[in-house]
Amino acid sequence: MGTQNNLPHNYHTITAKVKGLISEIIGSNEWDADNRKNGSILLGKDIGLRSLDFARLAAKIQQHYSERFLPFQNLLINDKGGVHLDISIDMLTQFIAEHTSGGSEN
Repeated sequence: MGTQNNLPHNYHTITAKVKGLISEIIGSNEWDADNRKNGSILLGKDIGLRSLDFARLAAKIQQHYSERFLPFQNLLINDKGGVHLDISIDMLTQFIAEHTSGGSEN
């Protein structure tokens, strides 16, 4: 069941989990200090995640939502085999919601 803007009812829960995992990876939550409601934050450009950081984030998300394999390559890898650095928190949250059973908490 969706909420406003056709978002899954747990969209905010998934977003909070993603932000927490990002903070864990970079060792700080200061990146989010002024952007708590801004899902358009770009993981590469705005936060500074690099390829290895993306891999660590994907592994942590997979571990948390472990019900099945999540096809991160569809989201993160471009046609040339490089990593998309212009993935937003909203895009990642939507991906998780679409590929899990509602992104339910374990």
